[in-house]
Amino acid sequence: MSQDNSNNFFGCSGLSEEDTTVLKSLFEKHDTNKDGFIGFEELAKQLHEDHGRHASLTIAQDTIAHVDEDNDGKLNPREFFHMIYFNRCRTAFEKYVSIFALRPRTQTNRYSLKIINRQQTETGLYEDQGKMQWTTLGMILLSIIQIIFILFVRYLAESLVYIYDERAQIWRYFSYMLIHIRYEHLVINLVVQIGVGLPLEVIHGWRVLVIYAAGGLGGCLLQAAVYPGEDLVGASPGVYAVLTAHLSKIVLNYREICHPICQIVTFGLFTLLNTIYNYYMYRNRHEISYISHLGGAACGFLVGILILKNIRVKKFEIVIWRVTLVTYLVCIVVLVGLDISASF
Repeated sequence: MSQDNSNNFFGCSGLSEEDTTVLKSLFEKHDTNKDGFIGFEELAKQLHEDHGRHASLTIAQDTIAHVDEDNDGKLNPREFFHMIYFNRCRTAFEKYVSIFALRPRTQTNRYSLKIINRQQTETGLYEDQGKMQWTTLGMILLSIIQIIFILFVRYLAESLVYIYDERAQIWRYFSYMLIHIRYEHLVINLVVQIGVGLPLEVIHGWRVLVIYAAGGLGGCLLQAAVYPGEDLVGASPGVYAVLTAHLSKIVLNYREICHPICQIVTFGLFTLLNTIYNYYMYRNRHEISYISHLGGAACGFLVGILILKNIRVKKFEIVIWRVTLVTYLVCIVVLVGLDISASF
């Protein structure tokens, strides 16, 4: 019964002979009871046996629910065909096929499936990770705190800004980013950190605040090493860290992100315009510490590689992660060493 059912449909589906063979073989592999249909138990069992995926039952139910035209709780050959070919069904199916059909563990599962474009089934998986939760409010809460400090508690500024001669007070390496002297400086930083920070937080949550803090530390240490004796105030190193973390995100998830080149160009232009604005606004005031911006940007990129989510880890990315870890640790150790040695 199963052979006749699948042969009749796939034989007149209009596919090439090679694609027909691949699709028919895949259908029959999952139709374990040979009744001409694929139930979600069969789909889930095959996925679990081959890959040990605990979420296999959920994926199977979700997939079948999207393509079950006759609402009988199982897939016939026509629905199986639609699951692969029609865009309205692709979202559910890509969760399954990207795990099972395109990333097999065993030789027996190495279907060519040329009828499914690999890039299509992976692109957008990064965006699918997004969700609103309390950890996505970090940039907003931080911005509120910075506004409160400039409006109501300026008297605390002296104990929070980075003062070179007071660098033994460790909190100053981070707390200086809460303080702004000028309102326009605060407004620019708020716009940038919320505008570029929130899209990251929706996917990566608390990690964005860690990157922000790491950028502040790196910018402060580099400032102290290059221009010893100068003080530092303002959130710009943290802001630049969040900006370059977007580049880290793209490096880690290039194949899974929609329009990665456009995103690189967009955030690159955003960073460039922000730098140009700061230069022309403050070029005669000598108030901008470009070296701290550079330190923050570098730390943002490195720490981003280390802690941001990587939807699918490739072998070469493990090497990149290890090289990045060593690079970051060496830089921090050297800068801290220079900072400590300057005290003697």
